[in-house]
Amino acid sequence: MAKIAISPGADHPIADADWPTRGFTLFEILVVLAIMGVLASFTGLAVIRSIQGHQLDRTGQSLAQDMRRARLAAQRDGGAYVFALVDGGYVLRGFSLPELSGEWPDDVSGALFRQSERGWEAVSMVHIPDAVVPMVAFQVRLRQGERVYRITFDPLSGEVAHADG
Repeated sequence: MAKIAISPGADHPIADADWPTRGFTLFEILVVLAIMGVLASFTGLAVIRSIQGHQLDRTGQSLAQDMRRARLAAQRDGGAYVFALVDGGYVLRGFSLPELSGEWPDDVSGALFRQSERGWEAVSMVHIPDAVVPMVAFQVRLRQGERVYRITFDPLSGEVAHADG
């Protein structure tokens, strides 16, 4: 069997001086990496903003759910529940339910308002009444940056509604 040897001087495309250079220069690679870095940073910022928005939604929905549970327990047991804001969260106290409490993320702040004849007044606590038609309206406003999430206790239906804005 014969062996074939390729010598460096053989007719090979890489050995041909007129053959174009293959591969990328260091400058081209750095430009591509810089573009990829810029795109990754924009994507990262969008993901962070999305996660923060979901945190506010989850916090508001959790609070609204706890308020509904307290409202139903107040009607069932015939006793009012107390809703109060505490540092970084809230507390619901009543008769049959264990104390319900929740915390919100560090960048979320909350404020409690009760409706009166003069409009919405800031308060530190309210009662969730046991009456079928409570005639009490209050609202919790959660704020994260420029975004506001409102949780409202409807005085006519006794329903707890939540929405952005």
